[in-house]
Amino acid sequence: MATSYLDLRGRDVYALVPVTPGSPTADPAAANRLGWTLGFSAPSTTADLAVAANQAERALRHALAAGVPSRRQQDRDLSVHSLVPAADSTALARARFAALVDAPSPGYDVMLETLRTWLAHHGSWDRAATALGLHRNTVRRRVARIGDLLDLDLHDLDVRMELWFALHWLPKERPSTEQAPPAAGSDSRQRRNIHP
Repeated sequence: MATSYLDLRGRDVYALVPVTPGSPTADPAAANRLGWTLGFSAPSTTADLAVAANQAERALRHALAAGVPSRRQQDRDLSVHSLVPAADSTALARARFAALVDAPSPGYDVMLETLRTWLAHHGSWDRAATALGLHRNTVRRRVARIGDLLDLDLHDLDVRMELWFALHWLPKERPSTEQAPPAAGSDSRQRRNIHP
């Protein structure tokens, strides 16, 4: 791969690979034989080099996660979900809905389902109520309670958009609120009720 630009940053190497009409795309085989893992951006103009660098980094992360020698940014990879690493999106979602974990009746799962349905129906009380099989006032009360517990203004479109993404990133299992057992060798004692 002929390039006029190389940037060494620790263990990472950034390179501009020229692509001209009719020329073959860069062949990563030589780098792969050296044991390198490569991430390629989509073709980019000079003005969009920062975007291309981010695309290449995401492609590299995907290649490393999949255990393949290289990965190219694809147009279908360009989505909000592809911009946030999975671990970060899961942590953000758990933090965003932490206040609902110990929510009183109707509880965490019902509150999330109510919010998800209400958001999916663009904030329509009637359509959300129909989808959930509830009265519209029940949906209103639940959504208002969710807004109070999360300390958010659910009338704000930006807030609703953030919650929609967080709901998609939220793992399917319910977060545990139980404390971990004491570590081995610790001096904490447990109370036990012993019945004769």
